[in-house]
Amino acid sequence: MHIGFLASLLHARAPPTQLCMPFNKDDLADGGSVALHVQAQLPSWKELPSTSIHVKDFSASGGARVYKIWQDASEEVKPAAVIMKAEGDTGDDDEADEDFNIQDDRSGAVAKILEQNDQAPRNLAHDEEGTWHIELFGGGGCSKDFNHFDPEIAPLDSLAKLMAAFHTTPTAWFEPFRAQMIAQWPVLEGLPEHAPFWNGAAFGWENGCLFTGGKMNPQKFAAQKKIFSLMTETGVLKQFISATCFYPTSALAKRVVTIHGDFKPNNLIKRSDKDGCMCIDYDFTHVSCAQQELSFAFSKWLGPKFQPIEFRRRFLEVYAAEAGLPTDKAAIDDAMLDIEIGTICNFDGLLFSGLSRQIPLLRGVAHPTPVGEDNGSAKPSGKELLTALDAFITGVRASPELTASVIEEGIVVVMCKTASGPLKAWLAEMRALGSLGAFGIYPDEPAHKEAQATKGVITPWIPVAEPV
Repeated sequence: MHIGFLASLLHARAPPTQLCMPFNKDDLADGGSVALHVQAQLPSWKELPSTSIHVKDFSASGGARVYKIWQDASEEVKPAAVIMKAEGDTGDDDEADEDFNIQDDRSGAVAKILEQNDQAPRNLAHDEEGTWHIELFGGGGCSKDFNHFDPEIAPLDSLAKLMAAFHTTPTAWFEPFRAQMIAQWPVLEGLPEHAPFWNGAAFGWENGCLFTGGKMNPQKFAAQKKIFSLMTETGVLKQFISATCFYPTSALAKRVVTIHGDFKPNNLIKRSDKDGCMCIDYDFTHVSCAQQELSFAFSKWLGPKFQPIEFRRRFLEVYAAEAGLPTDKAAIDDAMLDIEIGTICNFDGLLFSGLSRQIPLLRGVAHPTPVGEDNGSAKPSGKELLTALDAFITGVRASPELTASVIEEGIVVVMCKTASGPLKAWLAEMRALGSLGAFGIYPDEPAHKEAQATKGVITPWIPVAEPV
């Protein structure tokens, strides 16, 4: 969670709280300082015994601390439970990117709209500086594990309907932020709204640093800023976002909507106030083509690595019906091809910049990475990769046989089986170094069997090609 986002969200959504009791983020004892802090902010909890207020730390790997706080003194006292989010101890993006605050403003703006539309938890209290806030506990988790939803809590049809409902959020709210991004980075001028690259929080043009995942600190921010600068200076970013081979063409995938941007099991909760689920965490929420949302879902939980084609097809049929779009096989196939292509270019896809050893688009250019430096000697270069991917995607779209294979097996699997030349060499390198696991492709058969046993992977084993 981006803490600056909390500040803008809170200032937009709730009146300031007058009483700001200090607390020790590590004191999670019953009636401890975290519990006492929350009790001081909630009028209905003021008279409860402090020892009846309990805390559990649900913090993930980001910079924020996330706690569930609940009281067991009285069923008559509401709320029964809340969530508090507090600034972490390792600093946050605002310390490093004070000149680039579009992400904070964007996340806050859409959170206010979502709350008004009953699509986000209600905010209860916050401090003026945005270092903490308290919101109504929306409900328990919806996940079976990191890559699977619990089908009892979040059945397939309800997930498709929830995504479609989220996509009904008006899109006009995003236009000032799109204009700010274009003004800041003229390379975006003329980029169509349906281009699958408007996730500025990930691709870099909101904060001037390319997203590579994990916690932020000043050193990491400096490296990421250098990465983004090199991508603009070398022209590879322009080539990337101008590559129309990645653009969706189907009615379903091309539609421009407000997308959540991070729609996966740990970002949904079971509602405590009514039936159904709710999306949380809006750091990546923006307006772009539906292909972005769906391709990310394919990468994380919905694609051929985890689900059979009947499951994927059913999800898209229900989504299309909710959106008033055609649900016939040809329309769904067209959408599924677009979505698979999106798994190459989305921010967590094949060209993802979070690989610790290198930034794929900066191959051939010396550059910093999340863990060190790449000397720029790798071939093919990033620009050559984009040219090769363009040729491969064009070939898939022109071939009914390849299209059918991509829809059934996934585009990266088909690429590994059929690519040649520089693209084949790059994929072999990626596989050997364990960088294709997101697509169910592992460097050796034991690693593949372990993933099947521990992560629910269903992708069949693909034998490693013999060197030519």
